[in-house]
Amino acid sequence: MHRPDRKTIPLAAAACLSLVFQGACSRVPGPSQDISETSMELTETSELQTAEPEEVEDTQSAESEEYVPPFSEANEIFSYGDQDYFVPFSDPERSFCYIDEGICVPVMTQVGGTCWAYSSVVTMQLQNLIDGGGFVQIDPLEIVDIVYDPDLTGDDEEGLHLAQQSDDYRYGLGGSYASVAMTMAYTPVNGYYVTDSDILVSQAQLDNEYEEGEGPGVADIGTIQEYLRNSGPLCVGVLAEMNPQDYHMVHGYMTLSYSDEMTDHLVTIVGYDDDFPASAFIHRPARDGAWLVQNSWGSYSGNSGYCWISYDCYIEYPGSLTISNGYTDAFTYNHDVSEQVSTGEITSVASVYDHEGTLAAVGTETFDAGTTVTVEVRDGQFGEILSEKTVTFDWPGYHTIELDEEISVEEFTVVIRSDGQVGFEIWSYGDDIWVLGEEYGATEGCTVISYAGEGQSFIETSEGWTDITDESLYGGPDLEKPLADPFIVLLFR
Repeated sequence: MHRPDRKTIPLAAAACLSLVFQGACSRVPGPSQDISETSMELTETSELQTAEPEEVEDTQSAESEEYVPPFSEANEIFSYGDQDYFVPFSDPERSFCYIDEGICVPVMTQVGGTCWAYSSVVTMQLQNLIDGGGFVQIDPLEIVDIVYDPDLTGDDEEGLHLAQQSDDYRYGLGGSYASVAMTMAYTPVNGYYVTDSDILVSQAQLDNEYEEGEGPGVADIGTIQEYLRNSGPLCVGVLAEMNPQDYHMVHGYMTLSYSDEMTDHLVTIVGYDDDFPASAFIHRPARDGAWLVQNSWGSYSGNSGYCWISYDCYIEYPGSLTISNGYTDAFTYNHDVSEQVSTGEITSVASVYDHEGTLAAVGTETFDAGTTVTVEVRDGQFGEILSEKTVTFDWPGYHTIELDEEISVEEFTVVIRSDGQVGFEIWSYGDDIWVLGEEYGATEGCTVISYAGEGQSFIETSEGWTDITDESLYGGPDLEKPLADPFIVLLFR
């Protein structure tokens, strides 16, 4: 029998529910000093607040009210910028900013190490404005609570079990926009599900063929710029916490530059300018050009909550988040992608369901650029095909495939066929998956419980459809650990 091959690729660090930014932002930089040649007297403080979340007015959350962005143009956030030194976004051929496009949302103040949740919310809000859905209020701390569910206590209940139940513990765990995408794919917040999350990496990086210093998750500058102009804002990992001295107000512009090839903080890129001066950075980069990012350290930090990061700085795993309130229910067997599996040119997996409703879409995850996925909805257990749709995705990440017609279902099978890898849970009964440092008082590791019931999920081998619980699949060099369920999300209306 041909057993599935097991692969580990660079994308796995961003695609699974791993703690990409574990413990990020537990320390925050203090006030920054303007080191321009002519010192500017600032009335705003750049001290950062993390004890309490900044209250954001809910007056704009109702769809019936017209949303008024906090800024109408980018220059409003640079009230102390030295216009004789540099004027941001003055050349539309070499710069772009969503604020100037009327796409802008309030700056918030994160709690603890929750930058990943706050940046994810900003990215979702901006993308929803771009898509014409209006401004939507989403609580970042509610996202933390669904990713790290404090009520998950049953000994055999699938999911992530916390070592401690306190707010401080959860808010210090860290996370990534990928964990937000995977959880909000089937758990709505304020009625919204995540329907798509592109992860921008080049094929060379996916093939592990990048130069030293580039890193596995670094997309090239042109790729990020094109995506910003044509698609939407991007969450991105930066190095912000470990070296607070790298923040400086230069000629009235808050800048961040660093040389380390690591990340510890998540922000949202909202613009870029190829002509932003290299001389504005305390660590002088080799070229002009910088990203404008929206941070989560309050509106009194930086330039009204924004700052510039040099093109030369190491940034990791740029990713998008698209949301929709067009579904009324969702269902999945899988709560964590921890393994990627390929059985050859086409990998086919399936799950059987007894879930009554009107099926409108199916979500799954891809791990390579240009992956083609076919979704089949079959009657009963591998019965006749009720619906079939094939889609090719430009980027890796989580994607939703809308069916051509909604289908009333009760007992049915969903088949995923991919010319790339397919995400699975690993069968686990309380495996210790990480232990936090002493900073948040954690002395125990969190545990994950995942399994598959017999007759529930299948993988197609040379011998046909094989139950995931069939022990003959495992134990060889290609697949040592038993799999649980494939990552398939059902969306209903």
